[in-house]
Amino acid sequence: MNKKPDITIAIYRVRAIGDVVLATACLQLLEKIAPHVRCIWIGSTPALDVIRGCYPQIECIALKKDLKLSKTDLDKLQKIDAILDLQSNPRSWMFTRNLGIRTKAPIFRPSKIRLRRSIMVIKSRIRARLKELPKNYFQVDAYQYELMCEALLKSLKHLGIVPESRTLEKKLDIKPYLPTTKRAPAQVITKILDELQNKLESTELSRSVGLLFVGNNDDRETTLRVLEKLRWHGPVLNLAGQTSIYESVFALSK
Repeated sequence: MNKKPDITIAIYRVRAIGDVVLATACLQLLEKIAPHVRCIWIGSTPALDVIRGCYPQIECIALKKDLKLSKTDLDKLQKIDAILDLQSNPRSWMFTRNLGIRTKAPIFRPSKIRLRRSIMVIKSRIRARLKELPKNYFQVDAYQYELMCEALLKSLKHLGIVPESRTLEKKLDIKPYLPTTKRAPAQVITKILDELQNKLESTELSRSVGLLFVGNNDDRETTLRVLEKLRWHGPVLNLAGQTSIYESVFALSK
């Protein structure tokens, strides 16, 4: 099997946060059967922020409004080994086709030719406006994220990473997944503090309200990223990773 560390797959899935969440099943599949494969996610905000925040190890490339890439981003994609088009609509076909021509990388898409699924969609669009849909309308032969994973598996077979006989076994338990953390991402904290600063600027408190950061060593890395981007006019004291719980409480009391 091909296990060289420089294999890269570009995933294309823009907008529609719900569909982007479903597509995270592909990241789970990669982690379980091909963790050495590098992934680049091509998308647009705010949906792309979901991947950035929950999967920081995934390199993300943001498209412009006209679905074009900057020269810098095109250079990053020059050595990709495969393109996974999880959007599968006319615009994504055109984009991935052009990207495939530039990079000479093969393109893989989820199969949408599922008769039962297509009939269900057509009927639901007609009947949903008239009356409640029967329960059997919600039954499909494959979930959307499973079709996405099948397309990814096909690309891995093509690249020789997994054997042709490999299937999506139930024991893999592949499902959409967003890792969670108790710590808010640095960009979220910065945005909140920027909003607070904007409100303070119209008052006399603009330069008198201070910030005190407390926490452990892991929190200190986050606070340093916040302070790097923060535009705060008042005093700032960063004690994260520098004090014990007792010392932090004492600092708060002062």
